[in-house]
Amino acid sequence: MENRAKKRYTKEFKKEAVNLVGKQGYTNTESAKNLGVSEATIRHWRKLFGAARSSVDLKKDSEIKRLKEEKGSSD
Repeated sequence: MENRAKKRYTKEFKKEAVNLVGKQGYTNTESAKNLGVSEATIRHWRKLFGAARSSVDLKKDSEIKRLKEEKGSSD
């Protein structure tokens, strides 16, 4: 069994990674791949640093709201 050292990242690095998702619209997967970390790590950092919602999330939310309003008016 290989004994690998755990990588440590600075708080600034983590915040920048979160910024890629929250403000620049990257997905967790894209950010993780670009930074060489796991997607789970990105999700964890987003929870830690109160990540802003990504533009993808905001678009989904607005679409859900629109569809609910549409459904409500058709009843």
